[in-house]
Amino acid sequence: MKSSSKNAKRESKATNHVSAEVREQRDTSQDAADSESDMSVVLDPTPRKKRKSENTVSASGPKTKTAKSMKKAPKQKAEQSPAEEKMKLLQSQLLKCGIRKIWGIELKKFETDKEKIAHMQQMLHDVGMTGRFSEQKAKEIKEQRELASDLQFLKDGDSKYGHKEDNPPERRVAKGLAEFDWLADQSESE
Repeated sequence: MKSSSKNAKRESKATNHVSAEVREQRDTSQDAADSESDMSVVLDPTPRKKRKSENTVSASGPKTKTAKSMKKAPKQKAEQSPAEEKMKLLQSQLLKCGIRKIWGIELKKFETDKEKIAHMQQMLHDVGMTGRFSEQKAKEIKEQRELASDLQFLKDGDSKYGHKEDNPPERRVAKGLAEFDWLADQSESE
C-alpha cells in the first residue's frame, strides 16, 4: 500500500506540473488573442554564454599559455629601420605643425629613404621650424597657419561676394523717382 500511495503522489505531482504548464500556455494564448496589437510576444529565455575553462585540453594538444599570461604579454612592434623611424618622427612633427598630408602620395616621387627624409626636413624648414624641434614652436606655427588660412578664406569671400573699395556700389533709384533724375542734375550744376 505504501508503495502504491507513493506512486500516486508522484503521478499527481507530475500531472499538476504538466497541467500548470498547459494552463500557462492557454493563458498566454488567450492574452495574445485579447490584446489589441497584431504583434506576438516571444518569451524565449536568453541563451547563456558558455565559458571555457582554462584547464581544458584542446583537441590538438595541451595549451601552453593561459588567457591571463597572453594578456600580460606586451605586443611586439615590427622591427623598423632607423630611416623608417626617422620618417615617422618627421611625419608626426609636421602633423604637430598643422601639415596634414597623405604621405604615401606625397613621398611617392622619392625613391630612397634619404630623399624622403630630406624632403620632410625641407617641409619643416619651409613652415618655419628652424633648428631643433619643440612642441611650443610647433603649436605657434600651427596657430599662425590656421589664422593665415582663415584670413585668406575671408579675403576670397569678400572679393567674391563683398563690395570693392575702389568702386562704391551704385544706388538704385525707385521707379517713381527715376522720372525726376533731371532735377538732381540741375541742382548739381547750379
